Amino acid sequence: MSKGKGEIDQVFEHHLAGGKQAAMLAGISIGGWSFQDHRIVLPLQAADILAWETLWHMQKVVLPKEADKKPHRRSYSALLGMPHEEAFHDQESIRRLVQHWKAKRKLPL
Repeated sequence: MSKGKGEIDQVFEHHLAGGKQAAMLAGISIGGWSFQDHRIVLPLQAADILAWETLWHMQKVVLPKEADKKPHRRSYSALLGMPHEEAFHDQESIRRLVQHWKAKRKLPL
């Protein structure tokens, strides 16, 4: 397990302390996260990349004063161009997302 496990647990538990309804607004549910041995379960590298790029974008592009702002990173722009929905996903929404992506790329459904 990584050194950050305790910090991550604290973030989720903090949101849960505000009640189930408030936690759901942040996409958090009781038992909705876990840590597994990375030798057995492949890590969510795509989510990690998106999180890192978003953090960099907020710290360097959005939050600084105008004179200190950095230009948008091409890598972040490319990620935002991927099909995605800001929503809680279930089996049906993921199915629609895959169909959308396949249709856009003209792949067999």
